[in-house]
Amino acid sequence: MSPENDQTRWIGIRPTNPAENIPVTESAPLTQIKVEPLAVGTEFKTLTKKRTPAIADLQAIETPVQLYDMTLAVAGYNFITLGEVPANKLWVVTSVACYCSNNNPSSVTARVYNGTNLIIFFNQTGIVGNDVYTQVCNIILNPEDELRFYWVGCVAFDPLYSMAFGYQIAKY
Repeated sequence: MSPENDQTRWIGIRPTNPAENIPVTESAPLTQIKVEPLAVGTEFKTLTKKRTPAIADLQAIETPVQLYDMTLAVAGYNFITLGEVPANKLWVVTSVACYCSNNNPSSVTARVYNGTNLIIFFNQTGIVGNDVYTQVCNIILNPEDELRFYWVGCVAFDPLYSMAFGYQIAKY
């Protein structure tokens, strides 16, 4: 085991031999400390704000994100926007799922739209009606990013189900 770090830089007093007791003296008895009472109607403010967030705060889950949409398809090509990330937040999408309950669309893709680009993170071809297609993922969406599903080869009035699950955290 390695020795402890240099203790001379510590704030406070620590004995070099832990078996020794350090005498503690009271510089001012508590009876001599005077506290002025607050004026009537004065609010006692105890709220403090962190100057910088702790690592645990950066990763703390604020709320679960459960996005769901059922759309009746138009013939051919359909795209569904499940949601847009709020300002000063991040969404971490941990899984997506989709299915068509009647016919067999030719493909479905899940994409992140960031205003200019569409980033594909899920693609399934050869869709069979009533089969559920899922993917476990770890996709981080920035503020104002959109999560979209693109369905190709649909029959009119087919119910298309698109889902995403994850959680929301604050963006610092």
